[in-house]
Amino acid sequence: MSRTPKSIVKPWESSLVFFDKSARAGALGPGMVRVKATIDTKWTKNLKKNYQQNNVVLELLQDNVTPDGRITSVRHSINISGKYFEPEPETISPRYYDVAKFILVSKGIADKYGNLLDRSGNVVASKQQQIRWSGAPGAKVFKPKPPPVPTDSSGNIIEKLTKESLCKLISEEYEHLQELAPTKGVYAVDDAAIAEAARLEKMYRDAGMVEKADQIRKAITAAQAGEVNIKQFHDMYEE
Repeated sequence: MSRTPKSIVKPWESSLVFFDKSARAGALGPGMVRVKATIDTKWTKNLKKNYQQNNVVLELLQDNVTPDGRITSVRHSINISGKYFEPEPETISPRYYDVAKFILVSKGIADKYGNLLDRSGNVVASKQQQIRWSGAPGAKVFKPKPPPVPTDSSGNIIEKLTKESLCKLISEEYEHLQELAPTKGVYAVDDAAIAEAARLEKMYRDAGMVEKADQIRKAITAAQAGEVNIKQFHDMYEE
């Protein structure tokens, strides 16, 4: 399932999102979304029919991004029953309203997950963000994803190398190569010694020690061509 794209509108710039982390707003109930809105008293007074007596006209602005990237807003006036919204409590001038999600879904202002949307249908604020950005209880603690653990082609975890650990690793590999190479007698250079030399060359090259890496590569080339014996191959490292 693909995620709905995020809007370029920042929460503190949004005309729709209530953004005040110090507000200590009340808990956001199930099936509700939190928006900045006002009551249009003029239109509300014009609701004369009996079934409208408990209704209000809620006015809110939905963020809109124009084709040239400008951020504007689109006004919505929604005739809504009092049982489908809750204003910010304990104030005569509410800064936000909690509105039944299905009301705003029908207007394209929210989606079925409770995300607030801009005019293009991109997410301006998820439900968790509505909770967190209004200082309300119940917000999940934000935990950034840890960086991926690097692995080699076999799936083994690659430890993060410092300059010191890299030098130590190169030294250990070099000592191991010394063990593979006889110090006396004349022998052909076997595949195991060449393979170890190639690993050592890569470590030096990765560490930026290009001259030493080139020296090892020269020895490997000579060994593969049969131009040196094992002692000569080994001595080429120490030139």
